[in-house]
Amino acid sequence: MDRISSQRDGYSTTSTSRSDTAGLRRFIERLGDRFLRGVVLNTGTEIGPIAANIHALPVSTL
Repeated sequence: MDRISSQRDGYSTTSTSRSDTAGLRRFIERLGDRFLRGVVLNTGTEIGPIAANIHALPVSTL
């Protein structure tokens, strides 16, 4: 398992939007078929897909 972490200073949100995944999407473009799945953590309570291979998860699921 590989991990890429990114955090903006003091930035947290209860929901995740497509704009929150811009960096991850650029990374996916570089990896191509080698990329399997991405996860974006937030402070909310819902789990859901953002794209076919990117899901939003509450940090509490860790």
